[in-house]
Amino acid sequence: GPSGAGKSTLVALAGGDLLPAAGTVRVVGTASTAGTQDAVRAASAVVAQTTWLFTGTIADNLRLADPDADDARLWRALEAANLDDEVRRMPDGLRTRLGEQGLGLSGGQAQRVSLARAFLADRPLLILDEPTSQVDLDSEAQIVEAIDRLAQGRTVLTVSHRAGALTTADRVVRVADGGVDPVSPESPASSESPVGPESPASSDGAGGPDSASAGSGPDSALAGSGPGSAPAGSGPDPAPAGSGPDPVTEKEV
Repeated sequence: GPSGAGKSTLVALAGGDLLPAAGTVRVVGTASTAGTQDAVRAASAVVAQTTWLFTGTIADNLRLADPDADDARLWRALEAANLDDEVRRMPDGLRTRLGEQGLGLSGGQAQRVSLARAFLADRPLLILDEPTSQVDLDSEAQIVEAIDRLAQGRTVLTVSHRAGALTTADRVVRVADGGVDPVSPESPASSESPVGPESPASSDGAGGPDSASAGSGPDSALAGSGPGSAPAGSGPDPAPAGSGPDPVTEKEV
């Protein structure tokens, strides 16, 4: 959807960082209210456009999601994120030291560390905000494969302007004027053009354990967890909750 359509607002609502101004938003069966906001946040893990990695080892960065995770769990998370082989080839493996913002890794590798961290968090809702916007096509393919693995047993909500990121989505919608419009069942990823403001659009993963798509904005590695994590929907184009014509009175995520 175009800038200002409400993609970032949708992500913030789904992650519990924004309460609805009207109507009801249900996240994994829980109505999002001031009294349930912490529970709604705890139901989701957010992987944002800008990866939040810190000075320290790969293991240190992964354990932001679960400080008690042993090495075996870290390797399983890296495998799910399609990154284990590359880390095993590094001389220090899990003890490989990174600079601020993942210095020492490629953009695709850094994004997959964020995906591995989300896997460790093991939340029922995974929110991906432009997960492939800063990587090349080869890295995008690896990230999409990782997302498909992470989608097993959970709902995935993906925001993307790139058609390739939506190839495994079960449902795709365009966000416009504060509302959502379905895109034809054939995936927009079959098109060679990006899913931008003028083409069939963003995605919405409302409901179901399988992967789906919608929304947009920069990154927080995990919603409400780890030092320095950024709030979901902190990127550009926020739109006020409940804005636009014919507001939906209840939304299940």
